[in-house]
Amino acid sequence: MPPLRVVVVDDKEGIARNISDCLEMEPDITVVGVALNGREGVETVRETLPDVTLMDLEMPEMGGIEAIHLIRSEAPLVKISVLTVVEEGRSLFEALQAGASGYLLKKATPDEIADAVRAVARGESAIPTALVQTMCQEFDRVARQTNDLQRLYDLLTPAEMRVLRCIGEGMTTTQIAQTLFNVSSG
Repeated sequence: MPPLRVVVVDDKEGIARNISDCLEMEPDITVVGVALNGREGVETVRETLPDVTLMDLEMPEMGGIEAIHLIRSEAPLVKISVLTVVEEGRSLFEALQAGASGYLLKKATPDEIADAVRAVARGESAIPTALVQTMCQEFDRVARQTNDLQRLYDLLTPAEMRVLRCIGEGMTTTQIAQTLFNVSSG
């Protein structure tokens, strides 16, 4: 079986090289590219089509979430794991929504990073147990927010719903008035 092909994307060159060097020591993993921002990461993935991309979240030019969206749309077979210092639930949730299969903290050991690469390549999720509670809390928050929005939506009158649809279609105030009241301009 050929080694897993990996791209490392991190704006801190020292960290990117360190991760790359650690992964290169694994007999079943080869690093095919290192990029220093999200835009370079997307380009490197386009050029190399790796099995797995390790993606930092907070980078200049293009952040990790946007890069994940682009990679997933352009190269859907490439698996992505986030490798970040960000431990909060919203980033974890956004990364998973964008299409990441794993979420590791940079304080992970080289063995944990290599194991996560292998797991993600197999189609598994790689999320540390310590972050599962954070993820569950974020899912609960989103569910409550969704329920609150549904209750507000249910309070709208049919006329308010029509106005809201017009706004959603990008109509101006004049266009909304014309649509709702069949008034012609002139």
